[in-house]
Amino acid sequence: TGSICRKCNEKPAEVVLRLKDPYCRSCFLAATTHKYRASLGKSKQMKDDTHVLLAHSGSQSSLALLHLVWTGLQETTHKRHVFNISVIYIDEGIIFGHSVKQRSTTYAAVMDQVHNFHFSFYATTLSRVFCDNTENTCLLNPDLPLEEEDELDLKLLALFKNVTSLTSKEDLLLKLR
Repeated sequence: TGSICRKCNEKPAEVVLRLKDPYCRSCFLAATTHKYRASLGKSKQMKDDTHVLLAHSGSQSSLALLHLVWTGLQETTHKRHVFNISVIYIDEGIIFGHSVKQRSTTYAAVMDQVHNFHFSFYATTLSRVFCDNTENTCLLNPDLPLEEEDELDLKLLALFKNVTSLTSKEDLLLKLR
């Protein structure tokens, strides 16, 4: 409170990192973007024209990741990322007891966010892990809202009901994702 940004020494600080480093909003965003791009560049895991599938949970951290990736693609310098980005949203609201309306609202919000960045968008529900066909029918139609619970949702709920400990449920959720 009352601190000045340590980077530009002009604007008031809005973010404090490591309990001692105050940054204004613009300097914080610039530093974060730089750290993200530097770590991606150092890893050398992705080459130009790599197809990248990003998972979007509907949270603010997923939106921040989309923004970081999009910013890297917008650079005009030779350091610009040249990736093909697709985003997948896996609706798991059924496990947390969210209504179909809540799940549809989150689904629509995520779809809008992804389309604003002009990335390819795919969506499915966690219960579609039980799909046994090899066609793309396990993906949701982006033009249709989520419908009422089906037999796959009931199968997923029964599976989670049979798991007793919270740790086991978290592990199962991680593996199903």
